[in-house]
Amino acid sequence: MSSSARQTTPHEVPPGTRLVLYACLPASLGEAADHSVASTRRYVADSGWEAVETYVDPEDFKSSETVVTL
Repeated sequence: MSSSARQTTPHEVPPGTRLVLYACLPASLGEAADHSVASTRRYVADSGWEAVETYVDPEDFKSSETVVTL
């Protein structure tokens, strides 16, 4: 399994910016996945941003026939 994340420094995103969190996490992470999402929400709040929605897809999302476009 490979993963990547991109993190910008807080000064590149103005405080008050509204954003959507998206994560694709394997179910095998169990409770650790919940902690990862919670940590990201804390980072967003501490940076002065507003998470307006959070989406978490299972690892096998890419193999699903269901595709959601927002």
